[in-house]
Amino acid sequence: MFRHKVCVIGLGRIGLPHALVSADSGNLVYGIDKNSWVIKTLIDKKTPFNEPAMKELLVKHLNTRFFVTADMNDIISKVDVIVICIGTRAEKRSDTSDLFRLVSELSKYDIKDKLIILRPTLPIGTTDLVRKTIEKLTGLLEGKHYFLVHSPERLVEGNAIEEERKLPKIIGAYNDEGFLRAKMYFKTIGGPIVRVSEPRVSEFIKLVDNAWRQLTFAFANDVAILAEYLGLDALEIIKAANYKYPRNQIPLPSYGVSGYCLTKDPYFLEESFEEIAKQRKFHSLWYYGRLTNDYMITHVRTLIDNLVNKYKHNIKPIKVVVLGLSYKNDVDDFRLSHGIDIVRILLQDAQFKISVYDPYLDLKHENPYTSLATDLRDSVVIESELNNAFLNKDVAILTVPHREFRELNKSGKIIQLIKLMRKPPIIIDGWNVFTKLYDCRNETGIIYWGVGRGLR
Repeated sequence: MFRHKVCVIGLGRIGLPHALVSADSGNLVYGIDKNSWVIKTLIDKKTPFNEPAMKELLVKHLNTRFFVTADMNDIISKVDVIVICIGTRAEKRSDTSDLFRLVSELSKYDIKDKLIILRPTLPIGTTDLVRKTIEKLTGLLEGKHYFLVHSPERLVEGNAIEEERKLPKIIGAYNDEGFLRAKMYFKTIGGPIVRVSEPRVSEFIKLVDNAWRQLTFAFANDVAILAEYLGLDALEIIKAANYKYPRNQIPLPSYGVSGYCLTKDPYFLEESFEEIAKQRKFHSLWYYGRLTNDYMITHVRTLIDNLVNKYKHNIKPIKVVVLGLSYKNDVDDFRLSHGIDIVRILLQDAQFKISVYDPYLDLKHENPYTSLATDLRDSVVIESELNNAFLNKDVAILTVPHREFRELNKSGKIIQLIKLMRKPPIIIDGWNVFTKLYDCRNETGIIYWGVGRGLR
């Protein structure tokens, strides 16, 4: 009746879309997550985060092809495919302890003749360590008693369901049988199948994806900082440089090159580059690119200090509203976002009173993706309505271009909201969204600073 019987461990931004697409593709899927709130939310036929078409799949397949639980007991024995989708943590160094705790737990069950698919972003060589750990704990041999492959997820939040069906599935396997089993499973999901020579290659590919992407943004951000220093307009420079010139695809600058992948993956990749860096006495390009993007937080802080000292030196406290806490526009995910980082760096200075507004903020603080961290809840004012977000504020900082903010510019309502601020209003536009403010800045007394296009 079912093409495969599958256990998906980790029902987060990657695991849940994968599990539901897998169920919709004719597989019987058991979803496991240790977060009881996630399990309860799914049982209630609600989704813990937003993805187009995801709720429809949940309602369609829950308790028929898709079952959820917090407990692996009695599940592993029922399946032939185990898909691991838990995340890996990082500061400047990777932390795979959660993965190896799971591997140790999984090794207590009978995994003979089962296919284990690792989908997380991993430091290069982690799959090899997982194989050695399983074999040490169980005495089973990969390729003979069980099969292990690495197949990195490459989805973008906000389009995960469609991309899971269509994107190429890179498979790093140790042997033909492991690859064929993974191929047969992923053929039910959709997308081209790409075999690479070993798991280290597939791990490397995923890290290259995000290291390259954030590096291009870092280039744009350094262009922006230099343009500000020279009193030039980075947008004019970049748009003119790109115009009908096929060898340029320079992105626009921003304060928001952050999030769960772009923030940590370059550091994962740098771990494998360390010996080369020691030999040549300097780091990789992607490492410096990540430092550039992270520096934008300090850049914002310095900019605020300069503008406040010039235009608000007699006012205490300085009331600041941070507009946007997500790492990406129109996505409900605050993890490792530069909006949160900007809040934290401003809280270090007692002269600032910080308010925050984001349309995705969970005011009940239940959702792990859109709740404020416990230490921030009593330190900031949480605004639930835009008028109050601007009312009597001295500084407004846009950190992510949500649709709601873009509509403010399109409708012209941003002009009315600025009038609610204390004069002179200081606007720091980290995505150059508020073009109407930029266009009228010299006529209205607005102190407007867009990334890459400072005061004129």
